[in-house]
Amino acid sequence: RDEDRFLREWVEFHLCAGVDHFILYSDRNANDCYLELLAPYVAAGQVTLRLASPGPDPQIATHDSCVAEFGSEARWMAFIDVDEFLFAG
Repeated sequence: RDEDRFLREWVEFHLCAGVDHFILYSDRNANDCYLELLAPYVAAGQVTLRLASPGPDPQIATHDSCVAEFGSEARWMAFIDVDEFLFAG
């Protein structure tokens, strides 16, 4: 949970690595501070925010929903957490 403090670093790192758009899902209330932290990126068109799918297996349902909604727009798509960083090798 308490990953908000890492969001800006995570987004900036991946922007520098060449990611041009993020679709971020949250299972938390909209009053959490992540909305404030991500507001500049949303305004710049770099981040799209969505709520995670409810249910007994929300991760799989959320992945499926993301692919259905955005899959045709993406050349590459990765499902990673804010404590994971992509590196080119």
